[in-house]
Amino acid sequence: MLDITLPEIEQTATEPDYARFKMEPLEPGWGTTLGVALKKILLNSLPGAAVTAIKLDPAPDDEGRLPQIEEDLIDVILNVKQLRLRYRGDEPQRMVLHTSTFPNGRRVLTAADAELADGVELMNPEVELITLNKGHRDALNVELMVERGYGYSPAEARMDSTPLDMVPIDAMYSPISKVNYVVERTRLGQRTDYDRLILEIWTDGTIEPVEALRQAAQILTKHGQIIAGFSGGLYELADEVEVHVPSVVPELERIPIDSLDLTSRTFNALKRAYIDTIGQVLTMNDSDLRSLRNFGDKALDELHQKLQAKGYEPATGGASVSVSGLLPARAPVEPEPVAPVEDETKGRRGKPKKGTRLTSLSDLAALADMNEDEE
Repeated sequence: MLDITLPEIEQTATEPDYARFKMEPLEPGWGTTLGVALKKILLNSLPGAAVTAIKLDPAPDDEGRLPQIEEDLIDVILNVKQLRLRYRGDEPQRMVLHTSTFPNGRRVLTAADAELADGVELMNPEVELITLNKGHRDALNVELMVERGYGYSPAEARMDSTPLDMVPIDAMYSPISKVNYVVERTRLGQRTDYDRLILEIWTDGTIEPVEALRQAAQILTKHGQIIAGFSGGLYELADEVEVHVPSVVPELERIPIDSLDLTSRTFNALKRAYIDTIGQVLTMNDSDLRSLRNFGDKALDELHQKLQAKGYEPATGGASVSVSGLLPARAPVEPEPVAPVEDETKGRRGKPKKGTRLTSLSDLAALADMNEDEE
């Protein structure tokens, strides 16, 4: 089989919310292939958090205005959509911006004045949300719904799931602000038609660019693994072989990894990769876990020990393994003694005698036929 030239990757620029990567040498055409795939995944498939609904109390009039503030409802929504949040929970949370009395004169309320829900982090507290009108002392409460998702979600798609007391708004969950890639020519030996991929990533501050690239590559790799593992003969065996596809028990999806009492380094490595529950851990094999940032063999051994101590079956090497329940680790099965090898390995008609060692699949099939004849 011919070897394909694999690239090396180098990070050529680093800022808190920006990074530039260089990948070379790539086989001709692979620069565009990887650039397009990674850009689409980065923009549309990485998880993030956003405000998905808003409530003003008292409610605005038919024109969307309130006497207490200068902005109308549309302006408030546009200001709210600028908020960049970090939230890793599964359930929606509410953050509240309220004031009991207005001071004399104008006052600008920013995101820093809001009361954040548990687990919600605000990355840009300086964003101005509302401007209070002079002379109005009536109370005003603003409630914002924070949810986790990926990509872009229009308000119409969440009309039925939004609480009746709130108004749904368009939500951009993606933590990636912008992605740009350039494909250049590079030289390898005497050939000058290899590709060099320059990839630039801008984030909103809720995730590091290098972590975003790693997550995008993992998503791309998992799709490739599914395709690589496909076998056309699987459907032909469906009538004869019962295929069991394990799935993660819902109970495990609700158990946080905090219950494992991991060291801070191991715990932070999992959290940084948005792995929050034991169910998520048990769907990953050793290779997946080692690919996490700052997660080496020592952390892997610690994780397995903690899982075993709690009575969960840890994932093993090879393909991804999931758990069928809260099962204790099973004791190893003692192998059955192997029958001694005789001088003559096959009997009449090419069938193996009883008590002989089977050296091939054909011997096993012949033995099965002989047992059926005797019955």
